[in-house]
Amino acid sequence: MNSLPPQYEREITIDSKVNRIFSPDNCNLPPEINTIEDMLIKRSNITEYNDEYINMGRIMKSNICLDDINDSKINTKEDLRLSLFSLLSNSKITADDGQEYTHNEKWGSEIYSVSLNNLFLLARPEYFNTPNSFIKPDIDMKNSIIVRHRKSIIYLFTNATKSQIKKIPQQGLPDNKIISGISPQYLDCVRNSLNIGKPENNIDLIKSSTGGLSMIESEELDLIGLIAPRIIDAGDDEDMWKSYFQNHEFDILI
Repeated sequence: MNSLPPQYEREITIDSKVNRIFSPDNCNLPPEINTIEDMLIKRSNITEYNDEYINMGRIMKSNICLDDINDSKINTKEDLRLSLFSLLSNSKITADDGQEYTHNEKWGSEIYSVSLNNLFLLARPEYFNTPNSFIKPDIDMKNSIIVRHRKSIIYLFTNATKSQIKKIPQQGLPDNKIISGISPQYLDCVRNSLNIGKPENNIDLIKSSTGGLSMIESEELDLIGLIAPRIIDAGDDEDMWKSYFQNHEFDILI
């Protein structure tokens, strides 16, 4: 089931069996939790998701109907997605006071943000007005690059122009051009949570901070995703990006 191409995967609904989405070897649920509805009603989280970001993303992307959920604290799509994400990731939750809670303490409309292992965070825009929140990234991204790094693939976002990017192997990248490197697994999970398509088709929704923290806004949901930068071993000299791109294959997506 997990290895089927997307066009052959079954639609995920409130009645979908959790162990048909996540391998029983990769999750640890009590016997009374069989479906996604069970998880929501009993607020039972997957405690050993084992980096199953693809399946997390599929559930977050699913169009589970609000009419199927009888919960006084889940009234909007945003309430549902934040609650689902908290269960799937067993993550830290913050409320409007900026304090951390479990999903048994705060739920649905009470959730302002959910963070997963400091890798990425799903939040309402109001989260940035709460105590202890991150500073909202404000650098517009113009282009996206895919780099094949060793055995993995990394998305790089930059506000450099296409002509500057094409000259990277010869000239490096100007110091004032921000690059944020992101794992595609994290990126796919966040964009599915936000219900947006490929990043190269939604570059106007992506911003970065000087430290490389990337922020993606949803077009139709009142939600934002924050993704921590992936540390890339490119060296620490002035020509680090020049030497890095000389030694790795890359494609300019935009």
